[in-house]
Amino acid sequence: MNHEVEITLLADYDSVELAIIDLTGTTKSQLKKYSFSKSFLSKDAHTRMLLKIPIDLMNYLKISPLYTGDKKPKILGETDHILALSKPAKIHSHPHCYSDTENLLSGFYALGIQQYLALNLDRYDRGLLYRLDYETSGLILYAKTKEAYESIRTKYSDSALEKVYRAVVPAGVPQGEHEHYIRPTGSRGSKMTEAQRDGEKVNIKVKEIKSHSKYSLIEVKLKQGKRHQIRAQLSILGFPIVGDPLYGGDSHDRLLLHCFEYSIEYKHSISTFKDEETGELEDFLLSSHE
Repeated sequence: MNHEVEITLLADYDSVELAIIDLTGTTKSQLKKYSFSKSFLSKDAHTRMLLKIPIDLMNYLKISPLYTGDKKPKILGETDHILALSKPAKIHSHPHCYSDTENLLSGFYALGIQQYLALNLDRYDRGLLYRLDYETSGLILYAKTKEAYESIRTKYSDSALEKVYRAVVPAGVPQGEHEHYIRPTGSRGSKMTEAQRDGEKVNIKVKEIKSHSKYSLIEVKLKQGKRHQIRAQLSILGFPIVGDPLYGGDSHDRLLLHCFEYSIEYKHSISTFKDEETGELEDFLLSSHE
């Protein structure tokens, strides 16, 4: 639903476009995403003029306090500089507009930690140190201070010492280290596919944790952390993740991929965080054995 808010101007502007930009803090390029005509935007805007503005535009770069995910995120732990959270499957890591309410950052209000959303007000991802796909559950780290955010993000490959995920795949996946070259394909690069050496080199290390009947629960250590890297590499190996139709995985009501552990170095100190709530993966494995 495209909600609008009515605004009465309290000053004169040379154009409606300038009035909207001043009121919302948006940009000309963002305005092009809305169905305003050029003639309307170029009109003089006078005091007491009534404007109807889409709520997403009026709240540009703001995060809704309404959280509509099926499951509430959890706080797993924190240091003076980093907050560790558990993201449920089937919510976004951050919104793309104000009306996006199925996202982790709107969940900050439900958790009573909305004060941390004051970081990086010019970015929808605020202090997130990385993102997880909509379908992926598990650990997400959030910088509590601007200093920590900038330090970790600018040298992320050096700061993120360990990135460990868990997934359910068909039994028999080859263990050990695997190197591939991948590149984006499809609409807006929505899928990663195997490439020749002109693609991006990526590496994962696979270890089987347990196996029942047709499926295995595996640990995947991630080296680079590229878009869809684990999903793509396991598919290339011929063992796509259960619940991942994009990469050929068996059908399930969610993607059985979970961010399990991260180790981050900051100010010469190493902090390790875990999200050990892998029950949905374990339950599927047991049910497949029955």
